[in-house]
Amino acid sequence: MNEIPTTAASQGAEDPREAQPARWDKGESHPPIVENGEPLPGEVEVVVDEEDGEGYLVAAEPPEVFWKTIEDGEAYAEADDPLARTRAVLDDESAYLEIYRTVLAACAAPGGAKTPDLAAAVDGHPLVQSPRLYVQHFLKKLEDAGAIRWEGAWVAGSVAADVLAELDAKQAASASKAQGEGVLR
Repeated sequence: MNEIPTTAASQGAEDPREAQPARWDKGESHPPIVENGEPLPGEVEVVVDEEDGEGYLVAAEPPEVFWKTIEDGEAYAEADDPLARTRAVLDDESAYLEIYRTVLAACAAPGGAKTPDLAAAVDGHPLVQSPRLYVQHFLKKLEDAGAIRWEGAWVAGSVAADVLAELDAKQAASASKAQGEGVLR
């Protein structure tokens, strides 16, 4: 179950049920739930603080509200495949596999990689001189594919290790093939 936490207070609503973004009462979404999956309680517990012989109402902490995705949302999330998107980028731009490997390896390092460091490693490379490409081109493609993300530095996503392993295997196969061709001559 994919859940998106929200609180009624953050939505500026008095009643947590007024904060919903969808019309769940018309069947377009699931009703709001609390963390254990139970429906959001309709009644809020009233707490009275007895102090100096007088009772004061105490503002209760609103429950954390979750929304369960509808079937279309679950299907979309299940179909999301950053590994396939990254492979498609690498297939489309196979001439730049060495550059993509450099960028991914730097982003996979602890703490990620800053743009100036990536630019220093990529922008002077002979492969990107004609046509002229800059590191931002590769960062944008990898970010859109879901292979990297920005967190104060460019960091590798969950698919980066698989992609790097595939690139290393391709590089090893190419080197082995080139070595074999040299022996046959």
